[in-house]
Amino acid sequence: MADSIKDIAQKELKEPQIRLLVCRNCKTAEELPDWDGHPDDDVLLQITVERHQQPAPHTGLLFKFPVKYWARPDVKESIMKQIQEGSSGLDVFGTKFYDTK
Repeated sequence: MADSIKDIAQKELKEPQIRLLVCRNCKTAEELPDWDGHPDDDVLLQITVERHQQPAPHTGLLFKFPVKYWARPDVKESIMKQIQEGSSGLDVFGTKFYDTK
């Protein structure tokens, strides 16, 4: 029997992950290694976000998905296109995203 979408998503979460911080103001995307701890303890994320606080706080999204997708140029291009078009889900990749400020 074929796996359900939920089962596939759970399997994908067990794969090595990458995070992508997208700034809507700067139109930039920054790759960050995976982090499973509390966001307040994520020093790398804090440093990266701090660069987007001047002159006023920027709005962004933090995506998380398997590295194996990001490593494929065709999929990477598709991901970036979806982000640029305003998609905030990328559910096909089993991602999680968080609004950040």
